[in-house]
Amino acid sequence: MIVDVELASGLRADGVLARASFVRLVADPLAFTAAFYQRLFALAPALRPLFARELVSQHEKFAHTLSTVLGCMQAPDALSVALRQLGARHRSYGAQPQHFAFVGEALVQTLDAAEDGLEAHERAAWQRLFAWIMASMLRGWSEARTAPGPGAGTSAFP
Repeated sequence: MIVDVELASGLRADGVLARASFVRLVADPLAFTAAFYQRLFALAPALRPLFARELVSQHEKFAHTLSTVLGCMQAPDALSVALRQLGARHRSYGAQPQHFAFVGEALVQTLDAAEDGLEAHERAAWQRLFAWIMASMLRGWSEARTAPGPGAGTSAFP
C-alpha cells in the first residue's frame, strides 16, 4: 500500500469537498484553466517560457487532468502512481521542484476568485489535497533518472 489508511481516508474526504466545490464554482472548465494560467504566470513569470506560445491545448490538458484527479480521489493508491509518472514527465519539460508550489497557489487563488469563492473548509481541503498531489509528483520528479522527453512513457494523464 502506497498511502496509509488514515491518510487515504483524509484524501477521500478532501477529494469529495474539492470535487463538490469545483462543480459548484467552475461552470466552464476551459475558461477556468485560462484564468488559472493567467494567475500562474502573474505569480511566477519565469514559468511562461516552459509552455508553448498558444495555450489552448494546455488548457484542455489541465482541465482533463483536474477532472481525472478529482474523479480518482477515492483510489489514492492508484492515483499516487499516476501522479508520480506525471511528476517525472514534468521534469522532462523543465519543471523544477520550486515551480510546483506556484501551481497550487494559482489553483486555489483561481477557485477563490470565482463568483462565490471557496468556503474556508473547502480551501483547506484543496490545500491539503494539493500538498499531497505535489508531494506525489515531486517523488516522481526526483525518481526520474533521465529526462525521456515529452510524450515518453504512459500515464493516466495527458
